Parts: sequence; structure tokens; C-alpha cells
Amino acid sequence: MKMNKRGIALSEIPSVAIVLMLAAVVISIGAYVLTQINTTAAFAASSVASNATIDGQTALGTLASWLPVIAVVTAAVLLIALLVGAFRTEKMV
Repeated sequence: MKMNKRGIALSEIPSVAIVLMLAAVVISIGAYVLTQINTTAAFAASSVASNATIDGQTALGTLASWLPVIAVVTAAVLLIALLVGAFRTEKMV
């Protein structure tokens, strides 16, 4: 993020939102691909390939469930940075 003399620039906030949105899209596409691989491929029930796709689906599901928390923390960090930047009185060299 770019820092101006008073903190984070307001123009950087949409970039953060786009990054969060792209992360959600990439996770959902990855989960879809793993689901399709697991359902269409002729894996044995307990094969390494089947276990890998199931583990990948589980991991992506866990990561996706954390996205709202990541978004709230990111919003809080941006808000705090904007407030601190707005009330900062010392001169930056």
C-alpha cells in the first residue's frame, strides 16, 4: 500500500477490496476443479489421488470459511490506519 504524508491513501481501499474478491474467486474455482477431478476421474476409493483431491477440497473449504474474518480484520486495519493518519500531528521528514 502506498503511504502518503498522512497515512494510507483513500485511493488504496478499492485495491484491497479487489484483492479479497480475487482471492474468493480463485478459491471457488480451485474447489470446483478439485470436485470435478474427484467425481469424473476413475480413482480407487482410497487411492493417493483420491485422498489428495479430498484433502485439497477440505483445505480450500477451510480457507474459504476464513475469508469473512480476513475481510473484517483488513477493514479494521484500514480504518485504524486512516484514523491514525488523520490525527497524526508530528511532521514526517
